[in-house]
Amino acid sequence: MTTTGLATSTAEADTGGITFAITSLQANDYTIRSGGCHYIPVVATHNAPPAVDDIDVEAEVWNGSKYVSSVSLSEAGPGRLEGSYQYCGYEGRGKFRLGPAEVSWYTWGSDDFRTGRFESNITTTFSVKQASRLSGFKVTKKGKVRTFSVKGTFYYADGSRWASFPKGEKVTLERRSTGGSWKKVKTMKVGKHGKATAKVTTSRAAQYRVRDSATANSWGATSAVKRK
Repeated sequence: MTTTGLATSTAEADTGGITFAITSLQANDYTIRSGGCHYIPVVATHNAPPAVDDIDVEAEVWNGSKYVSSVSLSEAGPGRLEGSYQYCGYEGRGKFRLGPAEVSWYTWGSDDFRTGRFESNITTTFSVKQASRLSGFKVTKKGKVRTFSVKGTFYYADGSRWASFPKGEKVTLERRSTGGSWKKVKTMKVGKHGKATAKVTTSRAAQYRVRDSATANSWGATSAVKRK
């Protein structure tokens, strides 16, 4: 469920005949599966002319209206800048904003040393959320009655451990006939120890799975598929 945040900028440097912009800024969504801090790759591109020998970018990182950190990017090939954002759990979860950014550049020619600095209004977003999983999905059949059970767990970042879905949380049982699309059968309510169960009466064989939707803090999850 990883997606990409991508943004472009129109803010340019124009000093001493040097004109360029940070043309894109990108960070992938991240899933927390372990404790401690984590490094999230960040990539930017620019359209600086060959006369510019070095570019450094310092991009702000925000979680909602709260400034949490910054990330430094440096040259990593023609037109490309790379860096890593060190994310730690106390910075929260959810949607983060990357940018705006401060850009510094230099030319190193012995008879043409120039330097400049400008602010780029470029921004992008990415999300950091806890991992979730639906495991041990079982389907048993007795006559026309099918009984389903599954266990939901998520990585509790504040406690640096895996924990059961809270009692009362709802997950969705879905069914698909051969060649068809997934359709909701019923809602399953989580009970003790993260376990959810349901019964369905039907005479048709089909594929089944359980799905949990994403929340502000955790990614969604989908169980294995069972045919019964």
